[in-house]
Amino acid sequence: MIPMLSARVLFFHAALWICLIFPQEASSLSPAAAIRHVSVRHPISSPYYPVVLKGKELPPLLHAPAAKISLYAFHDPEGLKPIPFQIDRRDMNGRFLIPADKKEQERQGRSPMDKNDELVFMASDAGEQTLTRLEGMTFSSAVEIEIRDPIKNIRKWVYAWVLDHETSQAGMPHYVSYRPKDDVIESQTYRVGFSRKTPFVMDALNWKGASPHEYGANLADKMKARHSGKFLHKLDFVRTEEDSESRLTAVKQGPVRVIRCTVNRARLFMGLRTPAITIYHIHYANAFFLDTFIEIPFRIGLFFSDLKTLMTMDGNDG
Repeated sequence: MIPMLSARVLFFHAALWICLIFPQEASSLSPAAAIRHVSVRHPISSPYYPVVLKGKELPPLLHAPAAKISLYAFHDPEGLKPIPFQIDRRDMNGRFLIPADKKEQERQGRSPMDKNDELVFMASDAGEQTLTRLEGMTFSSAVEIEIRDPIKNIRKWVYAWVLDHETSQAGMPHYVSYRPKDDVIESQTYRVGFSRKTPFVMDALNWKGASPHEYGANLADKMKARHSGKFLHKLDFVRTEEDSESRLTAVKQGPVRVIRCTVNRARLFMGLRTPAITIYHIHYANAFFLDTFIEIPFRIGLFFSDLKTLMTMDGNDG
């Protein structure tokens, strides 16, 4: 009579048999094999380019708490080293979500990265591919990010670690800084100052000199804003920066970029003002950009037509 074997005993013998037949399978896995790969297209032909990647371009990082992400790059002969980076939050409409205080900053750090957020680092910090050199590294998950220049045949890599604890960038270099007392942004290339009366107006631009705190003459003469159009489709109006109401609402300082937000309106007539215009000054080590958002709580065509806005900067001879 053949004795009956329990399902548990059968399972044990089957598992033991598989291990004896395939003894190498369980031991061949390495940290490098567990790394996920992402390839993105972004200009990197100049070391001065910032690399700005949306969360939707980095699926393996989605839902990872921002404060637990670290970024590394490999450069020979230095090896694999952490590089400066930052994660900036944007909402579904593209507006930056700048924390108002340290408590909000910590809350954002604990929150998972989503598809609208941006991972930012400098092209000069990206390095070589180095999967074979990751043995012994510990992480809960990791992503190899390959950056391909869309025009030139250039590729670079960075590695994002997701750890099981919060990370710190203490001691990491900052490519740009902000002085809140003077409302001034500085880098190793330039310094920018803003008008106290109308904070969206840039009234100082100086190139960096040879010494650490030396700057050249102010190259900015006057920043001008001109708004024109027709009210009720008949009444022509023209307004300039002198007719503006502007307030500085938030600033985020990071190692790669400074984001400075102002909310602005132009006075029209009879107590009327334009809809709110939110301007983000985004400053990097060697360049700066403006993102502008206009809140229009009504159908603008009901009241206005032929609307135009022009912003210019008059310069001094440098």
